[in-house]
Amino acid sequence: MKIVLHIGMNKTGTSSLQFACSRNQKVLAEAGILYPEFGQEYSAHHGIAFGIHRHTTKKKRQNDRWAQLGDDWINKLEHEASDYDVVLLSSEAFHHLGDPSEVARAFSGHDVKIVVYLREHFSYIRSWYQQNVQDGVETCLFRDFPGIRKAAQCTVLDAWVESFGINNVIPKIFDKSQLISGDIVEDFFSSAALPTVNTKLFADAVGGKNPSVSGNLLFFRRQTNQLLTREQATSVSDEVGAMTVLDASFRGPIGVEEDLACQVRDRYKEDRRLLHDKYGLCFDGLPWDPHGFRCPDMDRIHSDWELFINEMRRTEKKMLHLLTDRSPDLDVLLQSIQSSV
Repeated sequence: MKIVLHIGMNKTGTSSLQFACSRNQKVLAEAGILYPEFGQEYSAHHGIAFGIHRHTTKKKRQNDRWAQLGDDWINKLEHEASDYDVVLLSSEAFHHLGDPSEVARAFSGHDVKIVVYLREHFSYIRSWYQQNVQDGVETCLFRDFPGIRKAAQCTVLDAWVESFGINNVIPKIFDKSQLISGDIVEDFFSSAALPTVNTKLFADAVGGKNPSVSGNLLFFRRQTNQLLTREQATSVSDEVGAMTVLDASFRGPIGVEEDLACQVRDRYKEDRRLLHDKYGLCFDGLPWDPHGFRCPDMDRIHSDWELFINEMRRTEKKMLHLLTDRSPDLDVLLQSIQSSV
């Protein structure tokens, strides 16, 4: 069985690519590519990734869904793939569960190619931080984000190369200036070890885009994460993401002080050198920008709060009920949030 394994990394257009693949399985099938249904969660094969690691990882999925695959999942995949030239699997969980040797063991005896996109360090960490706040797992300021110290990328490639071999790992730079047509889907299907796919036949996959929550929406989310339990906060992540359409300042990068941004970049100077010397990836010439939406933006804090609350009322969001259970007077809650700045 020939397998192409797209492992992310996170915050490199993975949602757009996965949604495009899931929505256009028929087009892929006509090109001889199987993007299997089983093991899919949110258009990605998180179930397979967690299934491989189910005996070793401490991380849990809701309702222990990876266990539903059963120990014979690889046999099911082989059977389903018998009429196809190649199997395409995509999940950033293959990467973030952290053990390529487990993945190699699971696919032992098969022809596996690993495709991984890497991003300029500062932009990656900033986007990662914003995602963690949206997901309800972060309450700190950007400058205190633990991910700032955990974003070395050369070691990630080294681990996959050690398990699969240098000729079977395809590293790519995620940056619009480096992507074919500036698009992750076009780039992936033009450069991965896959049969030719006519992506012009793809149905519109705009629903798979995952814009970064920004501005005061991110600020409100970070502050309210402190009021809710972790379980409560994570349960309304999608509700927060849906509100990015309310205002342009609610989506995109947050602004970071230039000195801090430079410190983050300097921390990974050696990592950039190693990526270039070992894998031919050049990040130093790529554009990067610390500017973005203020978080918080105190000039519009009241109008944005009203927009935030009214939308939750209009759509009867679960998050509103969780907040009012903790603080029935929302005006008092805003005052408390403001005083924390």
